Amino acid sequence: MPSLRELQLHVMDALLSAGFPPLLKLIAGPHARAERRFSVYANTVQGNFRDALQSTYPAVRRLVGEDYFRQTAREFQRHHPSRSGDLLLCGQGFPNFLTQLHSDDAFSYLADVARLEWLIQESLLAAEHAPLDLASLARVPPAAYDGLRFELHPSLRLFESRYPTLAIWEVNVGSHASRPARLR
Repeated sequence: MPSLRELQLHVMDALLSAGFPPLLKLIAGPHARAERRFSVYANTVQGNFRDALQSTYPAVRRLVGEDYFRQTAREFQRHHPSRSGDLLLCGQGFPNFLTQLHSDDAFSYLADVARLEWLIQESLLAAEHAPLDLASLARVPPAAYDGLRFELHPSLRLFESRYPTLAIWEVNVGSHASRPARLR
C-alpha cells in the first residue's frame, strides 16, 4: 500500500496530466464512474487555473491567441503547479516561464508584457494604505526634517523593459483594443 504522500503525488500528477492514476484504483476501485468523476475534477482544476491566468494576463492571451494561451497555460501548470490555495497567486511565475520559453525568438517581448501584467495584479491586491496626511506633515518643524522617512504606497511597483511594453499592453486591453498589436 502506498503512503499518503505517494498517493497525493500521484493524484497531483494525474490532475495536471488529465490521466487517471492507477493508484487511485486502490481507493476507488476499478469503476468507470470513478474515472469519469476524476476526469471532471481534473478538468475543473485545469480550467480554474487557466481562467485565473487569463484574468491576470489578458494582453498576453490576446497577443498569442486562445489556442496557444491554453497550451502554454497547461504547460506552465504542469511545470509550476500552484502551491497556494489562492488562485490569484497561481500566475506569479508565468513571466519567468515565458522568458524561458521565448528567450531567443521574436516573441521574447511577451515575458515583459506578462511581467507588467503581474505587477498590475500585485498592485490590485496590495494592502490598503492611508494617504499622506499633508496637514500633519505641515506641522513638522524644520529642525525635524532630517528625521522624516517616507514610504511608498504598497501598490507601487517599478518596471523597466527594452520593449514598448506599456504601449503594447494598452493597445491589447481595454475598450480601445481593436486587434492585437505585436512588436515588429
